[in-house]
Amino acid sequence: MQSIQKTNNQIATYLIVGVLATGLTLSILDSIQRSDVEISPTKGTPKQDPTSEITQSENALNSIIQPVKDGITADLTLKAN
Repeated sequence: MQSIQKTNNQIATYLIVGVLATGLTLSILDSIQRSDVEISPTKGTPKQDPTSEITQSENALNSIIQPVKDGITADLTLKAN
């Protein structure tokens, strides 16, 4: 019975993390789409450096995904032992 509860908790955790990662990904894509080029009266200039924004977004996404990967690896290691 405890193993079923543990499995259900793991599934719920993975679903929550998946939803958060999906939302973050959609937010990243939206911000990239919006920040391409802003046309000023004198010339077209980038609104901001898109590479730094992408790097920040990748770092944020990795900070969510890495603990999940570590948890899955640890869980599989425990099951193997």
